[in-house]
Amino acid sequence: AGYGFNRSHSVGYALIAYQTAWLKAHHTSEFMASVLSCEMDSTDRVQLFVDDCRSIGLKILKPDINKSDFNFLDLDQETILYGLGAIKGIGGSLIGEITDSRAQKPFSDLLDFCLRVGSNRVNKRILTALIGSGAMDSFGNRATLFNQINSALKKSEQVSERDQSNIQDLFGNTEEDESIDLTAAEWNSLGFYLDSHPIEKKKAEVRKMCGFFISELRSEAHSQRVAGMLMHLNVRSGKKGRFAFATLDDSSGRIEVSIWADIFDKYRNILKKGQVIVVEGIVERDSYSSELDSPGFKMVVDKILTFDQARKEYLKHIKLSLDPGIVDIKEIARGIKDISVPSEGSKVLINFLGKKARADILLPDDYAVPLDDDSLKNLGDLCGQENIDLVYHSELNLN
Repeated sequence: AGYGFNRSHSVGYALIAYQTAWLKAHHTSEFMASVLSCEMDSTDRVQLFVDDCRSIGLKILKPDINKSDFNFLDLDQETILYGLGAIKGIGGSLIGEITDSRAQKPFSDLLDFCLRVGSNRVNKRILTALIGSGAMDSFGNRATLFNQINSALKKSEQVSERDQSNIQDLFGNTEEDESIDLTAAEWNSLGFYLDSHPIEKKKAEVRKMCGFFISELRSEAHSQRVAGMLMHLNVRSGKKGRFAFATLDDSSGRIEVSIWADIFDKYRNILKKGQVIVVEGIVERDSYSSELDSPGFKMVVDKILTFDQARKEYLKHIKLSLDPGIVDIKEIARGIKDISVPSEGSKVLINFLGKKARADILLPDDYAVPLDDDSLKNLGDLCGQENIDLVYHSELNLN
């Protein structure tokens, strides 16, 4: 009869492939919601299928504490609601308690949630994950909610302890003013960026630094520079050592980059998923791209920098446009001096915009300002964000 093991397997797999392809074509949202629910334990797989959903026109809604179940839900033919079970650190028993509690009526705010689910079931880690994922956006602004966590937990504990005693709270609700990186919180909760993107606030600066966004890149013989969030990183081993293939995303588009062994060994400590990096290399047409009307491109990388490193290497100076008639120059000078780190910072150029004359003054090295986000924010608070301009060197051979 001959060897038929491989043939029987081919028939079985072909039948499954036909059935799943039919389901995806004719019941798209139901099928993809089921697939996502089956893969909730793998963040990489969830991100992969979320990207697939978006590529075929499905909308993925962020989780909602008053609507989401454990699994992903298909709301209609074009919309899937994110499942609470795919949020990191949120267990099935807690989700069961949440759905049972809200069956009576929806949660109204963070304190109401803590009171009804129970202070013994929730803690700061769980609330941080829920808020960071966007599941509690119906309660208000995420930054405000993060600052309410401690007070809500304390209040719920007090209420549960004095239910029998009728003792009134003498202190009321208090909020702590704590600075939270909202995009990082979403990454920590979901393992990827669903509703936000870390490069959105940097787009104007990326344009100055790189010239082009990913969607604008074309095949050229010279090296080009681009910034993006590291979405995927596939590290492999070869004869010459470890190398990697990565995907960068800047919200305008994506590009696949090849990082060969010598470059990977040099920059491997920079390659962390979810981080914004800047790369330089040769852009080529991707022969494996399936979109004939809009061909894709890939890059062979020869240089990789963190965004802060790129600022330090490519920035010419920080330009401050100030009107002496409006601002106190001495006070601003003292403020810049307090922020400055001479050995690490960038030079500051003050452009005076007086009524009778204008002048550019380059401050001494003692007033050099570091190029990390926190220092630039402090400078913006001091001078006004609208008065700050990051001036980059022009590179004729790039972009």
